[in-house]
Amino acid sequence: MVFCFNGRSYWWNNVLDRRYASLDPTNLLLWHVIRLGMENGFRVLDLGRTRSEDVGVYHFKSGWGGREVALEDHVFFLRGVKIPDPLQRKYALLSKFWSLLPPTFIREVGPHVVAGIGL
Repeated sequence: MVFCFNGRSYWWNNVLDRRYASLDPTNLLLWHVIRLGMENGFRVLDLGRTRSEDVGVYHFKSGWGGREVALEDHVFFLRGVKIPDPLQRKYALLSKFWSLLPPTFIREVGPHVVAGIGL
């Protein structure tokens, strides 16, 4: 999904059928977004936030030769909600543990866990 506004294209999200992942369809789609953006006068393609240089999506995005821009976060919570930081060691260990669980368990329990994270 790409949003276009004020001379910029914003790459918001995409989906991928794992059966065709080896064909790198995201690269082809992104190439077309760049081409169409240039043809229509868009000078900037914003690929969105990436939390850390240690993640694969950072390397994917940097492979397109862009320029990294620092962004500030401004968050206001009404009830003192705390969002977990994925870079914390505890969060990383829990994520690793979660990835080892059987997929059927994750499908059943996952939505309930996610719903309770922000409480």
